[in-house]
Amino acid sequence: TLAPGSGDTYRFAMNSGNTTAFNVNAVLSDVGATPSNVLVGAVPFIPSGRVILNTANTYSGQTTVFSGNLGATAQASGSPLGSTSGLDMKAGSFEYLGVTGVAGTLAIPATDFAGGSPQVGTRLGGAGSTLDLDLGTVTRDNRATPAVYAASGALGTSQFIRAAGVGLTPVNGIVAPWLMDNAGNFLSNGSNGLVANTAGSTNNINIADPNAVVVTGAAALTANNAIYALKTTGNIAGTATLTLRSGGFISTGNTISPNLAFADGATPVEGIINVTTGTMSINGSVTAAEGITKTGTGAVQFNAATNNITGDVTINSGSLNYTSGTNLGSARIVLNGGALAAATGAAAHYVPQDIYLGNLGGGIVMTEGRETLTHRGTISGPGALTVTGAYGNSSLSYTFFEGAAPS
Repeated sequence: TLAPGSGDTYRFAMNSGNTTAFNVNAVLSDVGATPSNVLVGAVPFIPSGRVILNTANTYSGQTTVFSGNLGATAQASGSPLGSTSGLDMKAGSFEYLGVTGVAGTLAIPATDFAGGSPQVGTRLGGAGSTLDLDLGTVTRDNRATPAVYAASGALGTSQFIRAAGVGLTPVNGIVAPWLMDNAGNFLSNGSNGLVANTAGSTNNINIADPNAVVVTGAAALTANNAIYALKTTGNIAGTATLTLRSGGFISTGNTISPNLAFADGATPVEGIINVTTGTMSINGSVTAAEGITKTGTGAVQFNAATNNITGDVTINSGSLNYTSGTNLGSARIVLNGGALAAATGAAAHYVPQDIYLGNLGGGIVMTEGRETLTHRGTISGPGALTVTGAYGNSSLSYTFFEGAAPS
């Protein structure tokens, strides 16, 4: 018998680096009339632990993933998550797992993405395995940039992930760009649930259509233009201004020479930049009154001497490569799972911006020898700050002024 502990909560966590899943075969149930909760991971976060619920459970409280991975195995009857009141993705990932011959269906009333870049996916079992995962009403907090995926095959065939909520009714063929797949594609949402929109509506970045979702390779912007969203797998040349009405921009680590504006007409929108690999170097000036949110494992680097960024620059994953004290304007830097990295090519960096550490914390990374980074802003927030860099014959200096250094 596995009984819930304090707060009528089942708590599971594994050591960091442990590659063996913790399989839970006991039935997790409520305590009398009190709904029991399931919590995976803890503080400090355990990034690589994996817990799998392998049976039909009957608990009815909240299911929360703080870190690592929670797997839920499809059942011929009943649900591995019982009649959970909702899935709360603080971080980490959740995966619905197939079983040979089982048509798995899992309906969750509501799913909240609480920050950072959590992931939700499906993984088929043997022959005859199908999976249909309904996330219910999805909410987004703290500028989270979640991703969905099918670990085997593609979404929309024998694996379905369904979701509803604000921003998840497609506009111009895609849902709100804060939700993408983990391969770096915009998503459509229809009768087959969330599916990758790999082609967009055109490959012409100069098209006179403010509703266009452009998916292109290398291209040149010839005049000022406004489109809905952009994915590029090549460099973008030009000196004009490209306005993204949805704020969505996906890059495979390219050089972007035009100026960028994140706005829908006169209304500023949150810029959401997903860099799937490498470094996205933005040479033009950037205007983002609602700030910029960075996701994806790659890095983004703002090279213009000045940018008009007045909202928060939030780094959920990957890094922001820092080049000078002026190129982020008055923006506050929010680290919530990502890092601020000193860009190569300079031995010293000056950071005047305030830094806020979200629940997931973040890092300061010095990337070459003899680095010195001087920070004159304040540092606040509940998360942890990790400073790393080159050692040995190189020096690493991180100096705090005005704002107190975090403990």
